[in-house]
Amino acid sequence: IVYYSTASGTGSWVQVGPEVPNGAIGNINNPLCEVRSINGQQLHKGAGTLNFTREAFSPAGSTTGTYIEEPTKILKGAATDIFRSEADGGLYEGASENLCLQSEDFNTTWTKDYATITSNVETGPDGVAVSADEMSCPNGGVNDRVKQTIAFVDSGQKHTLSCFVKQGTLDKVAIYAFISGGTTSLSPIVTYDFATGTLTTAGSGLTEASVVDLYDGWHRLKLTYTNNNTGNNSSAVRISAGSGSGTGTVYIWGAQLEELPFASSYIPTTTVAVTRSAQSTLLTTAGNCPDLNSDFTVYFDYKAIGDIDSSVGTGYIIQLATSSDFILRHATDNKVNIAWDGLSYNIFGTSLDVKDYHKFCVVRSSNTLYGYVDGVLIGSASISDISSPNYQTNIGIGNSTGGASNVYARMNNFKTWNRALTASEVRLL
Repeated sequence: IVYYSTASGTGSWVQVGPEVPNGAIGNINNPLCEVRSINGQQLHKGAGTLNFTREAFSPAGSTTGTYIEEPTKILKGAATDIFRSEADGGLYEGASENLCLQSEDFNTTWTKDYATITSNVETGPDGVAVSADEMSCPNGGVNDRVKQTIAFVDSGQKHTLSCFVKQGTLDKVAIYAFISGGTTSLSPIVTYDFATGTLTTAGSGLTEASVVDLYDGWHRLKLTYTNNNTGNNSSAVRISAGSGSGTGTVYIWGAQLEELPFASSYIPTTTVAVTRSAQSTLLTTAGNCPDLNSDFTVYFDYKAIGDIDSSVGTGYIIQLATSSDFILRHATDNKVNIAWDGLSYNIFGTSLDVKDYHKFCVVRSSNTLYGYVDGVLIGSASISDISSPNYQTNIGIGNSTGGASNVYARMNNFKTWNRALTASEVRLL
């Protein structure tokens, strides 16, 4: 970086910022391939084809995926096979099902306790005029609510409840679930204070709560809980005034209950539950995959939607060859590692929070793998006696080479080089 300085009175060009190694810019700016996932998905450099697919939602006719548009923070829809991009990269997701019925119409399937619903009176988080319902709460507490009971199979799986909320005249709003049917019921609850922007949690079974700020005063409130294997087989989903909120109104829209340990993208429903199918991104191997028997570099930006567990399974961030021949993985211990030739290499450390945005780079130099995070060398491992890889027709991005083992994340800037970048070059990525 240079600028023209006149501080000395004579004017001169002065270099500031990091020193650039000779030839480094040409090397790092000329990768074997580069896939960008901001503002759509593009093969910016490389050979062959980049194929993105997402099947229609089930049941047939539900064909709109959703994402948060930047910089407006409006919830947008994307038809089948249209790639979705958000603030930190492309949205890569596996399957999920919204178990809530009539997710946007609270005057139908939903039961009202004290609360009353006025339909379609406020612009929703999707920017559509008069599409959100108003809930009036005459008593000012958690008993002023709408609710819906949802049956599910008893298990120790995590579920996540989410709903879009906007302040009317109420100070606080709450979402919660009453999980019952077995010997030990659960009652996790999260309350959001509109004035302070803070969350308060209570009840049993809750594992995580969060809120995301969106367009025009809307927020997506989220609550994750773990069932307890005591026979519980139903969840009474509730949206209410917050405790101590006083009387008043709140706008609500887009309720979702899914069997995931985090909230995935919103899935609209009407009279039946709706499943969003997994998506798949495949890139032609020829001309894009480095020679894994020689020096190479692989780079990508990654931010997980949430922590995963065994119910979700290991997600394949990048798979360059079949079986365990070379896979960059988001493992169920919520660490990013490499599976290669039947072994696991933990070269990116053990304390990284995958829910934060990070830049990952793996470099093979001779018989050593080096792992960098955000330009800093974290770890290394010997890779002697590696078998010859079994390359496939395609590279998997956000999934396996067969389109399975999906991640739930935002990703961008997948790049490969047929050479080992130096530490100085990696810092410039």
